[in-house]
Amino acid sequence: MIAVTYSMRSVIYVRFDLILMLIKSKLVIYRLFALSVIIAVPLHSKAQNSPPNGEALYMSRCSSCHLANGEGITGVFPTLNEVDWVTGDKGRLIRIVLDGVMGEIQVGDMVYTGIMPPWKTFLNDQEMAALLTYIRSAWDNDASPVSEHEVRLVRQVTSDRTQAWTMKELEEMSNQGIPDSLDLNSLPINSTHSN
Repeated sequence: MIAVTYSMRSVIYVRFDLILMLIKSKLVIYRLFALSVIIAVPLHSKAQNSPPNGEALYMSRCSSCHLANGEGITGVFPTLNEVDWVTGDKGRLIRIVLDGVMGEIQVGDMVYTGIMPPWKTFLNDQEMAALLTYIRSAWDNDASPVSEHEVRLVRQVTSDRTQAWTMKELEEMSNQGIPDSLDLNSLPINSTHSN
């Protein structure tokens, strides 16, 4: 038990050093991201058998930029309330949260320029589904839930992606929707697996 506690503390110390470096950065976006990670560390200490709480994940991961009410900061961070980017295509929203988004993106009448960080290494499929379901149904949003299975399918087909999405890429039909779980051509081929 002591070894587990020690290794968990080591992980937190390593993250804390990285976070301090980001906080000292002159770019506000890095500071806000660092603060959201610091706030999120206690979430992993909860019991693993309880389902993730989408609202708690949002408050710890997203509210530093998009605010508790989902309205964002005009001209800096876009609103998540009553916009097609959130309530529209689930596959596109999953891609944005998995790999982030960069460059110009139009939300409503406002054009935003910046970078949203990727969350694929910080959130598992179940946590991401809970978070996105919360966002799609919070405030004035009334969209269908996102399932863990849907997140898993999108994560699989985008697993080789190493950079954030652009608005132009996300508008392409091939980067929208949930891949068909029966469409074996859409999933990456594992060349090390033999029959």
